Amino acid sequence: MSFRNRPVLDRKHRPRWQDELRTQQLIVASFAIAIAVAIGIFAATAWSDHYDGHLRPVAAVGNTTYSVDDLTDRMDAIGSELQARYLDLTDRMGGVRDSLIQQGLQAIEQALQTLAPTATDSLVLGRVLTTSAGGYGITVSDMNTVVQAAIGGQEVTRVYERHQTADGRLVSAFVRATKPHARSGH
Repeated sequence: MSFRNRPVLDRKHRPRWQDELRTQQLIVASFAIAIAVAIGIFAATAWSDHYDGHLRPVAAVGNTTYSVDDLTDRMDAIGSELQARYLDLTDRMGGVRDSLIQQGLQAIEQALQTLAPTATDSLVLGRVLTTSAGGYGITVSDMNTVVQAAIGGQEVTRVYERHQTADGRLVSAFVRATKPHARSGH
């Protein structure tokens, strides 16, 4: 038995320009895939940075979670209030009560140094009080009515309270009345 060496398929040779075209197409496709992977890595890094800087949860109370943005907003609110008090006290300098004003300024400076824990305590305590108030049947409108009666029928725009946390830090707050209530006639 003899074996002949013959091609199994009758392959035709492609012209050279077709081989070059195929090579070019493979190179372009490879670079397109590499660029897509690089853009994907960049997008994943950008999303991770955005999540860590804005959306990452920093506190949770029950089913409610607070993100970095929530904490930043609360820090801005408390910080701006402290700065306003600081400027108000510095405007009152130059009199008999300078030592008392200096003490107030030092207290505000200390409060600004512990702004992040104070803001976190404020968020958590606010949620806890809101949740527990529902259990006692107290709503925001009920609280507003009680405060209106206490301050002579004025409408309350902000209600802050002063609470001491378990570790002894004070979460301070205030009540500010801005305009008379429509029904009181004041």
